[in-house]
Formats: sequence, C-alpha cells, structure tokens
Amino acid sequence: MEERVKKGFTLVEVTVVLAVLGLMMAAISGVLISVQQGWQRQKDELDLIQNSRWAVEFMSNEVRQANSSTMQVTPDGRQLNFQLDPDGDGIAPYQETEYQINGTVLQRRIGQSGVWQTYQELANFIVDNPNSFIWSGATLSIELTTSSGNRSYVLRTLVRPRN
Repeated sequence: MEERVKKGFTLVEVTVVLAVLGLMMAAISGVLISVQQGWQRQKDELDLIQNSRWAVEFMSNEVRQANSSTMQVTPDGRQLNFQLDPDGDGIAPYQETEYQINGTVLQRRIGQSGVWQTYQELANFIVDNPNSFIWSGATLSIELTTSSGNRSYVLRTLVRPRN
C-alpha cells in the first residue's frame, strides 16, 4: 500500500500562526498609537508657544508706538493701559489700548474717548502671574507664562515706547 503525502498546514499550525500575527499586529498598533499621541502633544505645545510668542510680539509692536506718558500698569501687574497715535502725526484722536490677563486668557481691547470695544482674546493657557507687566518709566517688561499639562514656558521681553 502506498502512503499519501499530505501537503498543506494543519489546523493547529494555522491557528498558531494567526495568533502570533494577531499579537504582533496588536503590539505594532500600540506603538503607532503611542507615537501619534506623542506627536499630537508636541504639536499642541508648539502651537501654544507660537501663539504666545505672536501675542508678545503683537503687544511689543503696539507698545513701541505708545505715548509713554500715558503708560499705566495696575499695581498687581495684570493690566496695562496706554494711548497710541495710529496715524503717527502726534495729533489726537488717540487710540486707547488695554491689555489684561483674565484667568488663563490674555485679552486686548481698544477704544476712543472712553468708548471701548469688546475684548479680543490674543492668547490662552496663560498662567495668571502677578507682575506680567512692569513699567519702569522708560521701558515696559512683559512676562507671560504659558502652561500645557505639566510644562510651563516663560516668554519675556523689554520694550521701550518710541513716543
């Protein structure tokens, strides 16, 4: 009698291979998800820093155009008021400008002759620190601390009004 040679895999072999492949796919998926979450966290932190840097630069540009004699900072250093000459001609009307830290938001509003517009949000995730604005009579120190999760970033600049 002639023996037949069986070609192919048994059910047990196929089951073992599928189980090993399933474990490998689960491990690879876990690594990919972890990498994607880490990338998203870094992207969010970078966006936070870029938005805060933009806000500091925006404020600095306005302060450079400010009339230094109108520069006022509240005693707690959380609010800054000054007047700008948007035309640069030294003639009224001047634009009144106010920056304030309200909770975790840096806000700006402008007005003229005591009539104010509503606040605009410039940056969020700002840590409400005292002395964010310090006016020395010649220069304004701006310090903003942003926080994301367990990391904090401090942005500082020193600005001198031109007027």
